[in-house]
Amino acid sequence: MFKTIERMVVNRTYKKKVKELHRTGYQAINLEELKRYCSEYRWTKKTVRTLREKKADILSIQPNEFFDYQQLKIQTTKQSFHELEDFSDLF
Repeated sequence: MFKTIERMVVNRTYKKKVKELHRTGYQAINLEELKRYCSEYRWTKKTVRTLREKKADILSIQPNEFFDYQQLKIQTTKQSFHELEDFSDLF
C-alpha cells in the first residue's frame, strides 16, 4: 500500500514539474519523457532513497539537464535521428 501511495505522490510531483516547464516555454517535455529521464538516467547517477528526496529532486530538474539527456540519447542510440521522437524543438 505504501508503494502505491508513494507512486501517486511521485506521479503528482512529475505532473507539477511538467506544468512548470510548460509555463516557462518548454512545451515539448511530457510526463513520460520526464519519468524516463529520472529512472533511466538521473537516478542511476545518484541515489534517491526517500519520497522527500524524490520529490525534491524532480522539482529541482532544470530544462538544460533534461535536454542534455535528450541529446545524449540521440548520440548513443543506433536509431537514426528521424526514427526517434520529435526533437525539432531543440534546434
